[in-house]
Amino acid sequence: MLLNESQVDRLETEVFKLLEDVGLGVRNDEITAMMLKAGCTQAPTGRLLIPRALAQELILSQIRSTEEEQQRAAEEDAPAPIRASADYVMRDAFAPGPTQYYDFERGETVALTEEIVEGIMRFADATPQIGGVHCWWPGGIEPEVESIVILLRALKVTRKALGLDAIYPKQVKYLIEIGEILTGESRSTRYLAGSQCMTPPLVLGERAAGEMLERYRCGVPEYFVATMTMVGISSPITNLGAVVSGAAEVLGGMVAAHAICAEASIIGGAYVVSSNIKGDQMTMAAPEMAWINAAIRELFERRFGGRIITGTEYSPCARVPGLQATYENYFLAFAAAELEGHPLRYAGRGLLANGSVGSPEQLMLDIEAQAELSYLRRPAVLDEEALAVDVMREVMAEEGRTFLDHDHTLRHWRERWTPRLFLWDAPGPGSPYGDGSERHMLERAHQMCLDNLARYEPPDWPADVLKALDDVERRARREFLG
Repeated sequence: MLLNESQVDRLETEVFKLLEDVGLGVRNDEITAMMLKAGCTQAPTGRLLIPRALAQELILSQIRSTEEEQQRAAEEDAPAPIRASADYVMRDAFAPGPTQYYDFERGETVALTEEIVEGIMRFADATPQIGGVHCWWPGGIEPEVESIVILLRALKVTRKALGLDAIYPKQVKYLIEIGEILTGESRSTRYLAGSQCMTPPLVLGERAAGEMLERYRCGVPEYFVATMTMVGISSPITNLGAVVSGAAEVLGGMVAAHAICAEASIIGGAYVVSSNIKGDQMTMAAPEMAWINAAIRELFERRFGGRIITGTEYSPCARVPGLQATYENYFLAFAAAELEGHPLRYAGRGLLANGSVGSPEQLMLDIEAQAELSYLRRPAVLDEEALAVDVMREVMAEEGRTFLDHDHTLRHWRERWTPRLFLWDAPGPGSPYGDGSERHMLERAHQMCLDNLARYEPPDWPADVLKALDDVERRARREFLG
């Protein structure tokens, strides 16, 4: 634990007092009315003062939700163990979706074009280790239909495309409809992702509030209320001050979601950001940020009903692919495991520059790191072939013989972990690793990207599905653009 009992007591008290005395700014009249009806009062500043009893009502609801989930999990079969595999180690490549591209051949970050984005989707589709890929945001599309158009373009290139944010709340119904078309499930949220991020300090902004209401109206009251406060700018510079500020934002946003729908599914998120004193350099890859995120999570688990995740492993700060970005990803993975008590999970997803830049070459490095760690979780299979007792008897019966030339070794040699990017062989003439430099490693990663891209095959969507998806875009454009 990061916090002792007296510290937790004090932090809990200060979070409640902040909500009671300062209150939550709500940029939506309908939600304001709902919260006033639920028991809030409005301060002269316009902020809504949240009584402790109302917050505790939300907390009890969260505890019940957790207990119900645990009961359902206990009644279901245990999940299959994680298996190491040459295929599929990354379920959410490039999450949550870059707005720029690192062009390896040019050695610089460039603005996205439709051609670049389609190439990335093709690359992801043809890369077997990727289970799902987040859409990229190229710009140049009317904002009112941007999320819908970007998703539909991606789906026509790959079945691996994942859901994305409804930047405009009215887009929610169309993203749900896309999920219904492709899954056959009513009110599917397969392609409706995103969060209702708070606007620090302690404000539920217009977009997030509008999306909360629209989700409720569409029959999918599923909320992810996250703080992305910037320490020293939109929250205090001290760790514990940032914990109180961030926790109050999440708890206040959760209370608002509960006021909209008492049966809503509500998850919190802590994605704290750091900055230099000038405010022109941000990072999420700092030990203070990992500590603050973990402390917010601990406070929720011990006093506020749990149901919160952290974004400690969100993205490196490094602006170019390579060892710096990989180091930052590993550091964040170790920090999260150490502070939050879960198994080590390398979470690099091909991102750079705090998530704003995507790099296929960095993604290949991240895939290799994830695959190597997944090997550690591979379950042992106990059978005669694995024990190899007969093989030992046979080899040891011959003086000077080794296992190297035995058929058993040849049969299982490829089961051993063999890196494709991170150096094992000694560099030099004839080595596949060239001179062993970072540059040569990245060139190999780049070639792997090109090789994968060359294997791309388009998805074979039925004609009626494509027609239905096109109809979604037509209706959305007609509604929003006339």
